Amino acid sequence: MNNMVMRIALLLLLCQTSFAGPGLFFTVNSTGNTVMIRSNIAHTYMNAGIKINTPGYRIGNPGVDCKQIGNGFCLFAVDNLTTKSIAISGTPGTVSLTLCLNGRGPVSCQQYSVMLSAASSPLAYVTNDNAALLICPINSGGTFDACSDAGVSFNLPRGVALNSTGNRAYVVNNGTDTVSLCQVNVNGSIAACNDSGGSGFSGAEGIALNPANSFAYVSNVSSATVSTCPINFDGSFGACVNTAGFSQPAGLVVNQANSFIYVADSVSDVVFRCAILNDGSLGACADAGGGQFFGPTGITLNSDNMRAYVTNINNDQVSVCTILPGGLFDSCQSMADPTFNGPFGIVLNAAGTSAYIANNSNGTVSECPVLPDGTLAPCTNAGGGVTMPVFLALREM
Repeated sequence: MNNMVMRIALLLLLCQTSFAGPGLFFTVNSTGNTVMIRSNIAHTYMNAGIKINTPGYRIGNPGVDCKQIGNGFCLFAVDNLTTKSIAISGTPGTVSLTLCLNGRGPVSCQQYSVMLSAASSPLAYVTNDNAALLICPINSGGTFDACSDAGVSFNLPRGVALNSTGNRAYVVNNGTDTVSLCQVNVNGSIAACNDSGGSGFSGAEGIALNPANSFAYVSNVSSATVSTCPINFDGSFGACVNTAGFSQPAGLVVNQANSFIYVADSVSDVVFRCAILNDGSLGACADAGGGQFFGPTGITLNSDNMRAYVTNINNDQVSVCTILPGGLFDSCQSMADPTFNGPFGIVLNAAGTSAYIANNSNGTVSECPVLPDGTLAPCTNAGGGVTMPVFLALREM
């Protein structure tokens, strides 16, 4: 019996020594206000933890980049193959972190220090009907500096979406009914693209991610459906499921509460409001109301999800709608501007101070200041050299 106890004790000691091993558990880097974390151990830790020790700093996207728990820790998944990006809110400076392989267990925790700098210049990612994805730096005035081709081949690229940390981009290929998953470098350039693995698309058009980046929603013009695709840990898609009941769905957006997805349907002249169920699938869809739209194609929400902005391709206007507590639209105002010409995709910057509208008919992007009441001030041509823009996404970090 004594020998058995000794063998068990020795085994436990060896296991603990191997687990805690010498050296660093993580490789940690930073760019702008984002910390990039990778495990140095060939294992996936589903509940790694991060805690900010320096006063005045906090997790920038709690609930999105990681799951907040007690004692200041935020949990996330990490391995040795994929970099996990976590935004930190605070002024430029040195920040002390505690990182743990398993939650907040003291045996698996180490101290790290990172230097945060000012966020890099924001970028716009613009799909074009000529098969190009353009990356456009946004200058301090809100317009574009010279856009450059992402250097990747797409097939009639339409919808484009970035995850919350900006290190992955999803591009819808209407010509092949696929979605490309692209890795994004820290400077915003595209590193590499591969097929996301999703299937069942038909006339694939728009794409939206939920706030947690756990589901992608793709609109299908030909089948008049919306595909719900779970997102795996590596960013690829799991098995997609289609929801019918639309006419010609185009742009779509998920609200921050992850309770509704709004789908702009250009044939029925309706914006649909669909409930999102606990498993990420779509429940009942119905007219969101708000008045008459004219070929609605693009849609976005402001940061507090109290206003919706809808492009109307058939009358060259943008509708600005108040969102009621139950998610329905109210008091939509139609706004015209000389720069609008076949307005398609639309996106707002994070501060909600500028709206960008892709004008597919004349090959421009309109930059429109957003007034305090949510309406749009006179717009200007954002420039940059876009050609046949369709949809847009912004990277601001």
